[in-house]
Amino acid sequence: MNSPQPSVKEMQQFLAAELSGRSRTWYTLLLLFDLIVASAVGSLLFTEPNLPTRTRIAFGCIVLIALAWALVIGRTLALKKVLLARHRVVTGRLAAFVTAVFMLAALVLAATTPAHRDLGLAAGSLGAVMFAVALFIWRRAARRLDQLIQRTRKLERGLTSGSLAQLLLVLIGGSLVFLPGEAIAQQLSPAPIEMQVAGTLEPVAALGRHHLVYEIHITHFGLEPRQVVELSALDATTDQVLASWSREKLANRLDRVGVPAQEQKNPRLLVPGSRTVAYLWVTLEPGSTLPQSIKHRLKTVDTNGESEHTLVSKQVQLGSSDLPRIGPAVAAGSWVAVRGPSNSSGHRRSLVALDGAAWLAQRFAVDWVRLGEDGRLFRNDGSRNEDWYGYGQPVRAARAGRIARVVQGVPDHAPLSSDVQKFAAREVVSGNTVVVDEGDSRFAVYAHLRPGSISVSEGESVPVGAHLGNIGNSGHSLAPHLHFHVGDSPDPLASEGLPFVLDTFRLLGRLDSVPQAISGAAWIEDPRRPARDVEGEIPFENMVVRFD
Repeated sequence: MNSPQPSVKEMQQFLAAELSGRSRTWYTLLLLFDLIVASAVGSLLFTEPNLPTRTRIAFGCIVLIALAWALVIGRTLALKKVLLARHRVVTGRLAAFVTAVFMLAALVLAATTPAHRDLGLAAGSLGAVMFAVALFIWRRAARRLDQLIQRTRKLERGLTSGSLAQLLLVLIGGSLVFLPGEAIAQQLSPAPIEMQVAGTLEPVAALGRHHLVYEIHITHFGLEPRQVVELSALDATTDQVLASWSREKLANRLDRVGVPAQEQKNPRLLVPGSRTVAYLWVTLEPGSTLPQSIKHRLKTVDTNGESEHTLVSKQVQLGSSDLPRIGPAVAAGSWVAVRGPSNSSGHRRSLVALDGAAWLAQRFAVDWVRLGEDGRLFRNDGSRNEDWYGYGQPVRAARAGRIARVVQGVPDHAPLSSDVQKFAAREVVSGNTVVVDEGDSRFAVYAHLRPGSISVSEGESVPVGAHLGNIGNSGHSLAPHLHFHVGDSPDPLASEGLPFVLDTFRLLGRLDSVPQAISGAAWIEDPRRPARDVEGEIPFENMVVRFD
């Protein structure tokens, strides 16, 4: 069973116990006891003139053994090596051997010399007590040595038993010059974990509440795995808990980088040297005051469920909740916000590493898919792009700005076709694309446009509602739709996704199952969800809205 990696404080506490007066007191008492035995047997040896030769030899051996044991104990106390666990084991073994010989010699004396039988039995009994004490010391020292090795096995990698002693003495002396710098850094905390907030913390309004949508990149710098027990977001000023996740709710928000989702049997396990991304979505209470800054509390334990450690991150300032309102990027009619903002949307988890950094450009992305008057996404069987109600529909500038990027020449492909995998490269993944610089480092991306439909050029200024192109099925697209998101750079992928809110729309309801809709099922308005007009909010995933 592995013990947790010790901190410097824990090592100091452990060594303080080893250096306590209790250990030296026990060794001093053992030394006095041994000297008494040696004196008693020696006095008999030199004061009794009529002792048989074999008795004198036995007494002489007992005295020599007792003096040798006294020498070992005295040297241990003089050199203060009682603190070294490995030395304790050696001492315990010697003590057990010496006391065993003492006991056996006394019993042999009692059996072979009737005149000194009582004395031999008394000495044998004394030897038995001494042997029991020595055996206890040996076993206890062995357990403590095993404990120490388990707790410091990563620190002492490659060290011999002698250098382990040197390591302990170095820690006691407060000097770390003999330790590798990497090991020092990793031992300053039992849970050396980095927490970095990713994304701009701008509260976005939806369904009458404000929401914070961001990630925490958790990097484990330790040497032993740890398990996340709880993750909480707190108001940095008041310490009020804004949201907290544990167990299954926490596991659903964690992804270990480089491991496919289906292979992550335990997402809460922090593997040494790995990065885990926590996809957080904090919904604030209606009418509550927005915090100025937030911080995060991470509770972890070792793989045995022990050694709990709580880490509180540095605080992060919140951005403005006064987001610029935008108009519809599509024509009037009913539309579904497929893969719109939610914590389980495919866009939400589309973290990519480009140009030496990790990006999540599609944090608030929406795939606008047109809904026909029959409640379906397409006519007939939907095998042709022209069957889809949105195909060829005009795409308009949601805000005024300057054309920062245009990508053309990417062909359309058939809906729901495996050909989509051919367009996974960075240069063509977004298909025919227009990027509009809206100012204030906000760039609106209009992707998967129809080939030859783009009507603007780079550097051109466009007003709100200007025609940019038409909906197509180019690039990495399963079916005709407009992919729309706002980022902080003109690169559709190497940017951080920013929230936005629509000026106005009518919320009709929600599409419960996209797979069923793709198979041809019609959406039917739910009378339990009455339509209503919405202003200054962002639509969530699969919401059905109407633009007038």
